[in-house]
Amino acid sequence: MILIADSGSTKTTWAVLNGDSKMITTIGLNPRVTVQEQFVAVLCSVRQQLSGVMPEAVHFFGAGCGTGEAQRQVGEYIHQVFPQANVTVESDLMGACIALCGQKGGYVGILGTGSNACQYDGRNIVKRMVSLGYVLGDEGSGNHLGRMLLKRYFNGSLPQILSDELQTTYVLTVEDVLRQLYQEQGGNRYLASFVPFIRDHRDHLYIHQLLLDSFNSYFEEQVVPLGGGILHLVGSVAAVFREELDEAAQPYGITIGTVMKEPIEGLIKNLN
Repeated sequence: MILIADSGSTKTTWAVLNGDSKMITTIGLNPRVTVQEQFVAVLCSVRQQLSGVMPEAVHFFGAGCGTGEAQRQVGEYIHQVFPQANVTVESDLMGACIALCGQKGGYVGILGTGSNACQYDGRNIVKRMVSLGYVLGDEGSGNHLGRMLLKRYFNGSLPQILSDELQTTYVLTVEDVLRQLYQEQGGNRYLASFVPFIRDHRDHLYIHQLLLDSFNSYFEEQVVPLGGGILHLVGSVAAVFREELDEAAQPYGITIGTVMKEPIEGLIKNLN
């Protein structure tokens, strides 16, 4: 049996390959924001759902797993729960490359709770921008969109009709927002939780421009330095806002290629 995990900051999708395919969904597991106890507890919950059959191999593709230290750390967590398995840990960006391109080269990006982009040669990521996380980076992502929306709400620049609807929907206070961001775990997920509001108001000119501003930042900071061309994307934000991405990409000479909400099907196809 083979276990493949596609882990973002919001959720992890586990594919259990044992003749046929079974899917398990858990919370997101990002070593930057998920403490060891919680990480291992989630792995134990997955093991309990395998009906006593232990995997021969575990392939984990995760947000926050782009460095050797993070990969070593996550590998140790997995070995605690699946000691006999052959474990590989790679970044979610590598998972996106395999899912979208297989053994072909191309430009690949992620636009979900977080964001990233790279150039892939069919086997390895040959060029990528440094991922600075939701405090310093993640342009174009769900948490970036949420951050822009909240900042404009609290500084009074959001149109009144949108401000009133946002307050009615979320009952926002400065104290609650700051607590969620600085005292609770998962500040990036909290910021991304405002994306449904942006989706539901995407036809408002102000929100439309907010989307373009966020995606412009993504292309300028993460994609254009790679060289541009055809960009394939995974992630919920990419899937929901494909039309706005197409519009934002044009001035940069970038064409949006394949868009996949979740890479797990592509990973199953190309790793099985």
